[in-house]
Parts: sequence; structure tokens; C-alpha cells
Amino acid sequence: MSLENLQIAALLHDIGKFYQRTDKKHDDHYNRLSTDDYGYNGAHGKWSASFCFGMGLDDQVVELVLYHHQPKKSGYVE
Repeated sequence: MSLENLQIAALLHDIGKFYQRTDKKHDDHYNRLSTDDYGYNGAHGKWSASFCFGMGLDDQVVELVLYHHQPKKSGYVE
């Protein structure tokens, strides 16, 4: 994992909290996820990941943002 990707993910991991409160939906790609994937309070991760994906950010950033409440699920954290 690059330090730069980790820093970007740290800055953007909660952007979905704002995005979730709009009328916009997260990307359909994340419909299959449940609390087992993103954690009890992590549903906003789907909106955060959608935002990051839409910005064209690295896949690693998107995964870290999506799973920030369950970091081991990202595949980048041991």
C-alpha cells in the first residue's frame, strides 16, 4: 500500500456521510454489500467509495475508503 493512497483514503473516508444525506444513490456496484462487509456504522462507506470511484481515484483508495470500518476486508490491511 502506498503512503499517498493511505493519506487520500484517510482524507476522504467519511465524505459519504454527506453524500448519503443527499437524494443521490451510491453506485449499484455496492448494492451487494451488507453490514458484514462495511461494519455496523459503515454504510456511508458505499457512498464514500462511489464518490472516490467517480473521481477516478486508484482502486486501492476506493477499497480502503469502502472498508474503513472493516479494514481487513479491503485486502490491503493485515
